[in-house]
Amino acid sequence: MRAAKYDEIFKVVICGDQGVGKKTLLTRFTKENYKLTPASIK
Repeated sequence: MRAAKYDEIFKVVICGDQGVGKKTLLTRFTKENYKLTPASIK
């Protein structure tokens, strides 16, 4: 299996209050998956 080549790599910090969707946003763009009712992480 060949490693994927990327032109650019970014580091991103996501800040926000509890329950606003930080993990959902991250999951949406990294795993291309979206849950309509995600569980809150405490």
